[in-house]
Amino acid sequence: MKRGESAVAWVYAVLSAGFFAACGWAQVNDPDPERWVTFYVVCGSVTALVWAATAAEATGSTAAALGRLLSLASLVLSSMVTAVLANDVLLVLEKDEDGAVARLPPLLTATGLAQWFWHVLELEEGREVIGVLLLVIHNLLLVFTSQAAAASAGAPAQSQAKKSKAKRQLKKKPAWSWAQVLGILAMLALLGVAVYAWVEYQPLMNSRYNTPHCNGAFDHPFAHNNDANQH
Repeated sequence: MKRGESAVAWVYAVLSAGFFAACGWAQVNDPDPERWVTFYVVCGSVTALVWAATAAEATGSTAAALGRLLSLASLVLSSMVTAVLANDVLLVLEKDEDGAVARLPPLLTATGLAQWFWHVLELEEGREVIGVLLLVIHNLLLVFTSQAAAASAGAPAQSQAKKSKAKRQLKKKPAWSWAQVLGILAMLALLGVAVYAWVEYQPLMNSRYNTPHCNGAFDHPFAHNNDANQH
């Protein structure tokens, strides 16, 4: 992996790790915070940092294998959780007799698809699906890029016994394709949109069903758990 690619990897790792750590922090007053906080931190933040630290390692190294294994395991786990939560959302939508949308945010038009999507966001389960789906895309990107970076890192060692011309060609070859670089940039943009939507519209998302532990997650952490313990 070249120096520029390594810098891009670390920028993405730090920003995405911070994003998923914030997702975990938002779960601290959830009825079962330990599971969700651990899930977001390990499958989101830890995988990003390990990926950046091991992406340039040679293909056969233990560090590279650990990084790819962690990303792959997180991808499988987050995909399974997404499927379970999506099924829960569909069950809730089937039981919800009032499918009308009370207040659409101004950025969404009053089309059927926008109304359906906003209704999903009004459900706690729907917001959970979106968060975990971001984890799926995140880990898919890590798996996709780590394979190319590791192959590039392992190439110079294999080329030492070859002709110098072939060795120079290997060195000039970038670890990532344009598709992989664009994937990282697109994921950063997606995380930015998610942050904006959460900051701007989260109170409105929860206003319809007014789920108690979804109010003031950042202002009063552990408040829900403290109330439960008192009772």
